[in-house]
Amino acid sequence: MGRDRAVLAAAGIDTIVREVDQATLDKGLGRIKKFLEDGVAKGKVTAEDKDRTLAHIKGRPSSRTWPVRAIIEAAIENIAAKREVFGTLGKVTQPDAVLASNTSSLSITEIAARPATPSAFWGSTSSTRSRS
Repeated sequence: MGRDRAVLAAAGIDTIVREVDQATLDKGLGRIKKFLEDGVAKGKVTAEDKDRTLAHIKGRPSSRTWPVRAIIEAAIENIAAKREVFGTLGKVTQPDAVLASNTSSLSITEIAARPATPSAFWGSTSSTRSRS
């Protein structure tokens, strides 16, 4: 979890990062913050942009209804676990929300095909995009 979430948030999109537990979520959010801080240190992003980006990133270890435009899961690399996450998220998100997976080894098309999802599904680690 990291750069791709920061890109969404930098674009001004309120972004929810969902993890399996609070400790894992905190670790992932810490990586995002470090990525942005490194960008400030290298002169690639201003401190103001870093703060604005972080303000658009929220993390939750459980699903709740959120009026946001994008949700990115960070579940373990297990097709059943990811399908469960997206099955739940498909029920609690707005119809026009983008659901995203950071999978590096599973088929985005296979993950997106089964659960009831909003109109767009995105794979953040690969260039594969699938509309459901």
